[in-house]
Amino acid sequence: GLQPKIEKIIKNEIIIYRVIIGPYNSEEEANQESIKLKKLGFDNIVKTY
Repeated sequence: GLQPKIEKIIKNEIIIYRVIIGPYNSEEEANQESIKLKKLGFDNIVKTY
């Protein structure tokens, strides 16, 4: 599939990884992918269609 784009954001010395996934054909497909990423430990996921 498509490689997720990972942005590293540093706020007040706290590192946040924002993952941008997509574009996907449907919300269902995007949700499946975000569930997989959440299991890998990513929690800030931006979905694009």
